[in-house]
Amino acid sequence: MPRLQSIMTPWMSEGFFADVAVLVEGEDDRAAILGMASLMGLDLESAGFSIIPCCGKASLDRPAAIFRELGIPVYVVWDGDKGDKDANPADNHRLLRLVGEPVEDWPSFVKDKCACFSVNLETTLREELSPENFDKWLVECQTEFAIAKRKHAIKNPLVITGILKKAQVSKQESKTLIAIVEKMAALKK
Repeated sequence: MPRLQSIMTPWMSEGFFADVAVLVEGEDDRAAILGMASLMGLDLESAGFSIIPCCGKASLDRPAAIFRELGIPVYVVWDGDKGDKDANPADNHRLLRLVGEPVEDWPSFVKDKCACFSVNLETTLREELSPENFDKWLVECQTEFAIAKRKHAIKNPLVITGILKKAQVSKQESKTLIAIVEKMAALKK
């Protein structure tokens, strides 16, 4: 019961009324998905999607199981944490079993009901958009929105949307985020 109480946030409560519950580790993942969807012309929240930050990878499994038992389609997104000295591959194993995927230590994929970044979302975005451009655009957005700290900016959907718009103008895109939004959207059909 104490472990369940710690994950019952207002965002989690929205999931019980959603057409699709999208479970992510944190606010930065939520911001990135909302930002990409916005650029793709999708208003996920108006369309019945709840993008729910679960306060880390260790808290994704219980809500996923609960929503599934209630018949609510679930999409799960997490970081593989490859290269992180504190990472525990058992966390990835548990989530892979939960979503019905083959167990491996450091997964990286986008599938129909789940996605995993090799390291984390920020690293994936930096690689797909080029580190120089990503960092430059992040600083520009931080200035534009008066957000001094990088860690706060990266959690803001407007900042991520701004970075993705700048990438689009430069003929760059995040194939991973596009694929995630497309797979999520397909769950509602």
